[in-house]
Amino acid sequence: MLVLLLVGCGMGAFTTEDGPDRVRAALWFEPDSTLSLQLYGARQGYLVLANSTLPCWPEDGTYDPDGLVSPEDQYWQAQAATALAREGARIVAFSVAIDANEDWLGRYALQADAWEPDQMAGYVAGEGRVASGAWIHVVESAVEDGAGLNYALSGGITIVEEAHEIGVPAPAWLELGRRDTEVAGTFDLAPTELSGAFTAERCDNQALLGELSTYLARIAIADGAALEFGETEPG
Repeated sequence: MLVLLLVGCGMGAFTTEDGPDRVRAALWFEPDSTLSLQLYGARQGYLVLANSTLPCWPEDGTYDPDGLVSPEDQYWQAQAATALAREGARIVAFSVAIDANEDWLGRYALQADAWEPDQMAGYVAGEGRVASGAWIHVVESAVEDGAGLNYALSGGITIVEEAHEIGVPAPAWLELGRRDTEVAGTFDLAPTELSGAFTAERCDNQALLGELSTYLARIAIADGAALEFGETEPG
């Protein structure tokens, strides 16, 4: 019942082994052009869910990934850094791929190797759609003494302990629907005790998508895994 109440009053909720947890950020990215689109003829979308606040854009609507150009930009970048590293942070990310004749809406079976473009293309060719998923849970983090108010931007926050899975296997699934101009849906990452419901806003901030991709890629590289998430054309 508590999970249903949380879903009804915001962006959604996670159900975890520790109990319910509110979704405070739900972003849906649908790039106009991706590397996978060009090479494999598949359309891709990306979904990022977090229990931390992570707006698509700074409050003033501008963002310079190469520098802090306004107090709003600086605050927004601090939000993003904290969302990925604070103690208790939980992030769930999906890449979904469909062929030209499929609709985004519907259920996607997750495949552990679908992060890899050639494997993704095989699933799309055979089944019309596929999804890959990842989750990260920051169990403990620490802030350096004397880091100051901008500790998140200055690298003053360190992850001490975390758990994650890159490439969630079947029988996990994701289902996408629509509510007005937003993307709503549910997911279940069984056998992991992590599921949830969400209502995501459309986000066209490709720089943010790139930063989230880099974050996931670093974890995947540490695991020795391949990852293609939100890779856009250079330039």
